[in-house]
This record gives sequence, C-alpha cells and structure tokens, in this order.
Amino acid sequence: MALPGGDPLAAALAAGETPSPEMVAGAGADIGISVRAAVSCLMLLVASILVGQWISDDRQIAGAVSLDLPPDALAARAREVCRAFGYPAKPRDRAFGMAYDTDYLQHMWTAKDRRPLRDRRPSPIYFWYRESPSPLLPGSVGGVRYLDPPPSKPGMLSLQLDSAGHLIQFGVVPVAVAPATPAFDNWRTLFGAAGLDMRDFEETGSQWAPPLLPDMRKAWNGSYPGQPEPLIRVEAGTKGGRVVYFRIFHPWVSPQDGEPIRVVGVRPGVRALMNPVGAVWMWALVLLSSVLAWRNLRSGRGDRRGAFRIAVYIFVVQLIQAIAVGDLAHPFERELPAIHRSVMLAFQVWLAYIGLEPLARRIWPQALITWSRLLSGRWRDPLLGRDLLIGITAGCAFVTAVGVTAVGVAWSALSTGTLVGYALPVGLGSIVETMAIPVSAPVLFGITFVVSLSGLWAILGRKWAAALVGWALLTAVFVSAAGGYAIVVPQAVTWAGIGLVVALYVILLLRVGLTTMITCMVTVVLNLSLPGGLDFSAWHQQPGRINALLLFALGLYAFRIALAGRPILGAKLDER
Repeated sequence: MALPGGDPLAAALAAGETPSPEMVAGAGADIGISVRAAVSCLMLLVASILVGQWISDDRQIAGAVSLDLPPDALAARAREVCRAFGYPAKPRDRAFGMAYDTDYLQHMWTAKDRRPLRDRRPSPIYFWYRESPSPLLPGSVGGVRYLDPPPSKPGMLSLQLDSAGHLIQFGVVPVAVAPATPAFDNWRTLFGAAGLDMRDFEETGSQWAPPLLPDMRKAWNGSYPGQPEPLIRVEAGTKGGRVVYFRIFHPWVSPQDGEPIRVVGVRPGVRALMNPVGAVWMWALVLLSSVLAWRNLRSGRGDRRGAFRIAVYIFVVQLIQAIAVGDLAHPFERELPAIHRSVMLAFQVWLAYIGLEPLARRIWPQALITWSRLLSGRWRDPLLGRDLLIGITAGCAFVTAVGVTAVGVAWSALSTGTLVGYALPVGLGSIVETMAIPVSAPVLFGITFVVSLSGLWAILGRKWAAALVGWALLTAVFVSAAGGYAIVVPQAVTWAGIGLVVALYVILLLRVGLTTMITCMVTVVLNLSLPGGLDFSAWHQQPGRINALLLFALGLYAFRIALAGRPILGAKLDER
C-alpha cells in the first residue's frame, strides 16, 4: 500500500475521477476499534440508558401530570358521554389519542406559573376522541388527528377529556333532517360530565359563536371546584333537543377552533425567518439532484444498487407506518393513498441519491466507507459495527447528559420550570407511527447534509469553514421544524439545545463518517420521541422502555460485530 498506486481510492482522487461505490467500500481498515474502547462504549451505553430511564419522568410534562387512566379507559368514558348526550349509535369509524394544550403551556410560561401540575385543573394534557358514520380520512401523512380530517360531514362527533376523564369540549355536526324532540333542559348533565358543580356558576349571555349555529345557546361564568382561579366560562348549544356544542373557555384560550399550534421557546418571527432558510436549502438540493441524476445515469456514476436499496428501505418504513395508522376495514380509502405516497417518496429519495451521492463520493469518499459497505450487504463488517456502536453510544449519552443537566437545574435555585412534552403514542399503531419518522427522516437528512458539506468544502476550500456553515444551516432547519414537541423553555435554551445536538452530528460526521452521524441522529430522535421511565404502572412509559430495549439490542449487536471474534478478557485458552 505504500508503493505508488497501492491505494486505488487515493489514485482515483488524485486523477480527478469519481471512485466507484465498490472502491469506496474496499477502502479503509477492517477493524477500527480496540477491545477496551468497545467495552467502554458498551458500558457507557448501558449506563446512559439506565440513567435516562431513571430521570425521564423528571424532565417531561407527563411525569408531572396525573395520568392514571389509560387511553382505553378514557375512550370508554368518551362513549359514555356520547350516550348521555343522546348519541348511542355505534359509529362506523373512530379514533382517539393524547395531545398537549399548547395555549395553557404558553400561559404557564408567560405568567411564570410554577405551581405543581398534578391534580390541578386544567390539565396540560388532554384526551381527544373522534367518531364518524363514514371512514375518517386524514388529509396529511399519518393517522387521524383531532382536526384532521375536519369535522365537516353530518354525524361527525368530537370531544376532549382531561387526564381524569372530565369533559372539556364536545361538538357534533348535526344531520340535515332529524326527528323533532323536546327542548333540552338537563344542563346539569353537561356540568356533571365536566366535573363541575352548576351551583358554582352564574348564567350569562353567550359570547362565542360555535362552528355550527345551534337552536339554543347558553353560557355560564364560574370556576373549578376548590379552585377560585382561573375563572372559566362554559358555553353550550343544542339543536333539535340534543347537545351539539360544549366547551370550557379559559382566559388564555382563543375562541377559534383549529388555531395553529404555537411552540413556546421559538418566537413566530424567528420561525418566519428560519423556515425560508430551510426551504431554500432543501429546494436547491432537489433541483440540483434532478439535474445531476440524468447525467450520472448516462455516465454510469450513479450508485443504482445503493439508491435502490435506500428507496426500498424508505418505502417499507413508510408502508409499515401507513398500515399501522390505517384501517384495514377501509383499504381503498386509506391504504391505497398511503401506498401511493410511499411510492412517490421512495422515488424522490432514489432520484436524490442518484443525483447527489456521486458528488460526495468524489469530494469526500472517506465519510462514505462504512455507508458503502452497509449498502453492499456487509452487515457484519467490523468497521460498520464500530460506527454503529459509537453512534448509538454518543446519542444515548448526549440525551442523558442533557436530561441530567435539566433535572439538576430544576432541583436547584435556578429552576425555571422547564418541561418538555414528548410524544404520547396510544396503541401499537401510534407507537409504530412515532418510531417511523426517527428511523427514516435521519437517513434523508444525513445524505443531504453530507452532500451539502462536500459542496461547501469544494467551494470554501477548508473543512472547518464548510463545517461551520453546514452547522448553521442544519441548526436553522431544525429550529424551523421544532414544532413536533410542546416545549416550555426560553428561546435561548431552544437555540442552545438544537445547536449542541447539531454540533454533535457534525463532529461525528467529520471524525468518523456518515453512518455514525445517521445512527446518532436516529438514537437522539428516538430517545426524544419516546423517553420512557421506570414506573412500570405508567402506561405512557411503556413505549419508551421498548425503545430503550431496541437501542440496547442494536448496540449489543454492533459491539459483537465490532470485536470481530476477538476475546474480551485476554487471549483464548488454546492460544496461550
């Protein structure tokens, strides 16, 4: 290898040629980690997972709220409310889930309200329930949400309960022709369903117009039992002798249903600036890949096998997500559009990989060595095991370190009431949906980022300058996409947290390679999506524990193949 021409990859780069994927996969060492380093990584991984599960409840909203009733019990409670309000018919389709009251979280942060959340009303977490006489067909990718599809068809019913099963909101799209019934006068039924005492309320004039105007509207002012604050307003309406509208309004609640979710910690003006930055970057890559794909296919530089396998991977993940959140009882309405979206996304990924990957392979092939080995089917390669083990360990250790810091600040005199609302998946389908995005999106982000960094490196001429610009771009993209969680932190903390995790990704990409960066990104997003906990009676922690076991299993697999059969404790007996 020391002789001239002994390194084919170096020779191809010196000649200005684009090395083939096979040449890149054949470069580099076969074993890149010592036994001591591998054992240290595994021990750090186990410690990070255990500590992360131990402190999980102390850094999330779900750990500060009473969630004693599981979603199935809340769904049964919702059906009871429907029957009590005069809707006993069994629906053709239904859906339910958990969500965060972002208006309340905004109020808590703005008012600096740091009182304990447990057994306090209102709750920042609510349960939503949907019924329909026809299939519920969401317009966006994923499962049914509280406002997706919009409640527009006659017979659609939707309601919200707090974590204790008290009614918060109720709405029905009335049918065009309904039998005449006596006027509704049992208002105490509504207050009882909401856990309120009607004697504590004073009737007043209605102010908020419901989405569908009822025949009769009523309104009351009062407060929760045993809580003089906050003052609340109850609005209700009936049509044809049945309740069609009920809602509890708080001082911080906007009367507009379906108001876009706000993320506390990222100001609207900042998001308005960051969104175009991310959009321009992504659209530039799309246009560039479309132009380069045809040229690479004609010249033979495109990695067709790698692009096909990446596209198949994206298609399978998206299809599993679609099946998990869909309804097999209505395949033509739900599954076929989801399959169509999966095929289109897979084709877009294939096109982008064909167009952009050769650029990174020509400028920075060292970052793609284990990535090329992975796509070539060398799944037991020791170097691949090293990169996977480092990525998983770094991701778990980073999330745990941030969690320990947050808990330490919360316990100290510097406490600001910082809480994070992670995903609350309900049922196996929702868990699969929650995990599908972390295991697919980082692949797309990682590939586009390594191509962007390679291009910046070629333009700027210095790796550190390219890394700095790439870090700033990726931070802007992640800040603009921070709407997946209900975050109650200052804006500076939001920027610092996202900036730190992006810096970790960039360092791993520069020092190790693309595989390690993508693995770390998947690990971080999974840990943030499903934090878990050690309270085995808490239903909302079960998905996080499943996620922790999966990460440990993958880390153990990476540890074994990274050792490549080498003994852990000294030499083998037959070698002594």
